[in-house]
Amino acid sequence: MTENDEEAARLMALTIGAVKENLSGPQIYLQLYAPYLNLLDGLAEKELADFKEQSPSLKEWASYIERLLASKDAVTALRKQVQLNMVALECAPLNNLLMERLEALRHNVLDFHITRSRTHNRRKGIFLPNCDS
Repeated sequence: MTENDEEAARLMALTIGAVKENLSGPQIYLQLYAPYLNLLDGLAEKELADFKEQSPSLKEWASYIERLLASKDAVTALRKQVQLNMVALECAPLNNLLMERLEALRHNVLDFHITRSRTHNRRKGIFLPNCDS
């Protein structure tokens, strides 16, 4: 083995060691997104539909909305870009998608209550001006 071969082997071992040390970095960072996977796979919408069927109280609805708002705050705090030594992970598009899904859930809850209130008012003969326009 020549001196160049030894140097190449040493550099290769050093590179392989650096790669092995950094492999856990992305996995650790991806675990930060674990609480939000239900927003990506459609489970959050199903959970909301199941929650609606339980006829929750206003206090339970308030708690649900507070959880949505807390999730939005947490997603806002996530980094837009993460340096993983050899790779820069661009997270802004994923964060934006999570925010959109959280906002859609919030709108779903509000629309549900507006519709329910209108139906209730019509049954009771209470007519309020339509605020849609």
